Amino acid sequence: MDFDECIKTRRSVKTFTNKKIKDKDIYEILDTIKYAPNSGNIQNWRLVLVKDPKKREKLKKASFNQEWIEQAPVAVVVCSDDQDVEKFYGKKSSKKFCIQNCAAGIQNMLLKAHSLGISSIWNAVSDEDKAKHALKIPENINIHAIISFGYSIEEPDMPKRLEIDRILHDESW
Repeated sequence: MDFDECIKTRRSVKTFTNKKIKDKDIYEILDTIKYAPNSGNIQNWRLVLVKDPKKREKLKKASFNQEWIEQAPVAVVVCSDDQDVEKFYGKKSSKKFCIQNCAAGIQNMLLKAHSLGISSIWNAVSDEDKAKHALKIPENINIHAIISFGYSIEEPDMPKRLEIDRILHDESW
């Protein structure tokens, strides 16, 4: 798939078949996170791969009860270990950098999945403690998102996008 086509046709999907994703494809998707830009090349992201339906059900309950987290055959919990980032940039700046690093990595995974014909959706976590408990994630690790992967039942239309001249300010606001 052409790169521009990949960016322009990727959609968030909320209905999945029960078809399993090949392990080879899952690891190919996950591997792309390590190529994302990140502050100081610290690579603070950490991933928890969740295929177990009972654990995905617990994640759903920790994430605004978003049904598709349980329905999709694969969930990936994107976390960060902020300690090294804090040492390098200080506590104030590190939180922002950790979020940015993980977000860049998530984008890589979403695009790679789409290029393989695998659908995805980026989910928010409403109860981080509940999610941590379900997966035995250490206290010092922060959860940034849950990404659901699977094969789509639907083919969502492209939502309306703003024209570049509505969002671009040239040289100054």
